Amino acid sequence: MFGVNLYKAYSKGAIKVLSIVALMLNLLPWHTWAQMPKNVLVAYQYAQYGFHCRIDFFEDYTFVYKQSSKLGSTKSTGNWRFVKDTFKLFNYQIPWRILSVTERKADTINGKSVVKVVTAKDSTTAEDVYDFPVWVNNNCKNRISTSQTGLAIFNTINITDISIDYNEYKVKDTASNYFVLTISCFPIYSSPGELQWKYWKKEGKVIHPIECGHIIPNLTLVEEQ
Repeated sequence: MFGVNLYKAYSKGAIKVLSIVALMLNLLPWHTWAQMPKNVLVAYQYAQYGFHCRIDFFEDYTFVYKQSSKLGSTKSTGNWRFVKDTFKLFNYQIPWRILSVTERKADTINGKSVVKVVTAKDSTTAEDVYDFPVWVNNNCKNRISTSQTGLAIFNTINITDISIDYNEYKVKDTASNYFVLTISCFPIYSSPGELQWKYWKKEGKVIHPIECGHIIPNLTLVEEQ
């Protein structure tokens, strides 16, 4: 009456174990698939004079950029898309970004425009950013470094966009001539530098970074075969 049916007990235990094993076997392919590396669609690299950089473009529209020199190594990851003949990189790490911009019309400024750059120390105070390059209207050949009070003065009253390293801002009111840019942190340039070229033009089996609207001819990344 109080005896134990060892066969039934064994059978139940065996069934339970076999069920667990079956479940693990069913999950194994999914686990293996999840651990598999992503497929590289195309890769480009450059190596010369102790400098090496490489971009892997993956089929899921992500990319990995690696750069190394005697100063050290950096790595950036993000997303990409290909438009006409150019790779556009986005959603990758940058050392600082524009948080907000205040635009206004200052009647005391005659024939000039002023860009002031600050970084927010807290919710109520800001710190002037000095010796920081700013350019307007995509004219990156006319970079002006901010003064000790964070000011960059331009001899134009028609500003459509404002640019800094890694970021740009489209002006909302072109009648404005005084702008205050608040960036996320005080900019400190590190060595080695981080990825700063958003656009890469494809020419046959090579790509070149684009800067100031022009390709950098002496930096050619060759497609890996």
